[in-house]
Amino acid sequence: MRTTFLKKPLLVLTTLLFTLTLSSCGGGSSIVNNIIEDAIENRPGWVLNDLRFVASKASKNSFLGYDSLTTTSIGLNNANEIVTSLVTLQFDDRGPGVYTLVSSFGELLNRQSANPEGKFLFIAASIINAANNSTNYESDDGGLANVTLNSANDLVFNIPDPIGLIKSSGDGFPDFPINIFFKLIDIFEDLPAPSLP
Repeated sequence: MRTTFLKKPLLVLTTLLFTLTLSSCGGGSSIVNNIIEDAIENRPGWVLNDLRFVASKASKNSFLGYDSLTTTSIGLNNANEIVTSLVTLQFDDRGPGVYTLVSSFGELLNRQSANPEGKFLFIAASIINAANNSTNYESDDGGLANVTLNSANDLVFNIPDPIGLIKSSGDGFPDFPINIFFKLIDIFEDLPAPSLP
């Protein structure tokens, strides 16, 4: 049973969130939020507009010769609705250090071409509701991300102090502002799937 549980963490987490929401009329959301808030302190993840997400297993691909690291999560919003979040980091691997955020993938190409030894990062973040409608945000020029190496020589991305992301498209969350705050906590390739407390 434990092996099956670990192989399908998102399915298990989704089931748990639905169960807690339905079984505790009003109390379920606080239980789930406590699980998420406790877990985010000890687990990689991110914060979008005060919604906390615990990261699932990340995957890294190549896009036009650049690394594209994507990770997903599910959580519960203030209206007790299950939401999914997706964060993608695009960059040219220049090792650990401070990476400067840019406002688009095109800008990443331009900046990296003009400064081949520079360290630049583009962030795209989405929040998706149960009807599969999303609101999408992107990084702006000038923010910073701290990048270190872990024991497996993976780059580990952190933005401990909130930065602003700008809405790029989508009306899945019409109440969300054009500019939102974003924090990133220990995101890296080969990120292990989360286990519930």
